[in-house]
Amino acid sequence: MIDIHSHILYGLDDGAKDLEETVKMLHIAAKDGIKKMIATPHYIYGSNQYDISQLNNRLHKVQSLIQEEELDLVLYSGNELYMDYNLSNNLRQGNCLTLADTDYVLVEFPMNTIPDYTENVLYSFFENGYRVILAHPERYIPVQNDPETLYQFIEMGCLVQVNALSITGETGARIKGISKRFIEKNWVHFVAGDSHSPRVRAPKLKLAYEQVTEWVGKKKADELFVHNAELLLENEIIQPEEWAQEPIRTRSFSFLPFINRKTIRF
Repeated sequence: MIDIHSHILYGLDDGAKDLEETVKMLHIAAKDGIKKMIATPHYIYGSNQYDISQLNNRLHKVQSLIQEEELDLVLYSGNELYMDYNLSNNLRQGNCLTLADTDYVLVEFPMNTIPDYTENVLYSFFENGYRVILAHPERYIPVQNDPETLYQFIEMGCLVQVNALSITGETGARIKGISKRFIEKNWVHFVAGDSHSPRVRAPKLKLAYEQVTEWVGKKKADELFVHNAELLLENEIIQPEEWAQEPIRTRSFSFLPFINRKTIRF
């Protein structure tokens, strides 16, 4: 399996606190069957405590540790880019990174709102040749309240990454139900760990892979956990075998507990 979203580089963001935690996370990932991983520390304009040089130095040190520990794991560079009006400009100026030196970028929205300028920023990425992956939209309140919001971004050309913990239910039945429905409607292109520590948010994908296999079959699971990520690392265009299904605007999320169904259509 390939994990395109992790906070495994220590001391850069709210991920691994120190070298010891990074080493533990590397062993957990390798044991879980993850063969390749992209390190994606948060890039938040005005809040970062590191620069690209420091990130690269930390990455090279951890890559050396992987060899010393004799782990069957390859680590690549990247960032999780927090939505900001100047985000596309900051990327072009070299202030932050794409995923594994490809044209793919991992973009995160605020949890409680989608800024008015979001579409303009996304179109700026597209116009400059980048391919946008939306990080864990199942966690965003606006998407939970109106899943059609996510479909509109998919129609723009965005790809979607869902977190493994959302699928296995550690973040609650509501988010698990939303994630299941997104996958069933072909709104998801990657499943990733979004790991932050060797504890609760550890770099594990296996249980989520098994759950997705149960939901939609092994072929689809392999697409979300392996094949699409391989295409990403090769900087190839990802063309899903099945098109995203349009939302049915007259039907509610009847399978989701604890939701105001008047505001949710899928």
